[in-house]
Amino acid sequence: MANVSVFNMQGKEVGKMDLNDAIFAAPVHEHLLHLAVVAQLANKRQGTQKALTRAEVSGGGRKPWRQREQVMQDKVPFVPRSGRAAE
Repeated sequence: MANVSVFNMQGKEVGKMDLNDAIFAAPVHEHLLHLAVVAQLANKRQGTQKALTRAEVSGGGRKPWRQREQVMQDKVPFVPRSGRAAE
């Protein structure tokens, strides 16, 4: 049996305690310990993530005009810097 010291709230040793070897001297299963730690950490951060829905994403949906023709029709030829050469 393993002996451990028992301390009070002020940090002073107040006694000794025997620990049962069937519990505290058992072999450590590292994989199970890893799974328990990962599960605990996952539960701590649960509920803090969020993906944007379709309504929350900027843009998307149907294209407002065709790629070239509609944009060029909006340009007026006599306005300076309109995108077309003056005729």
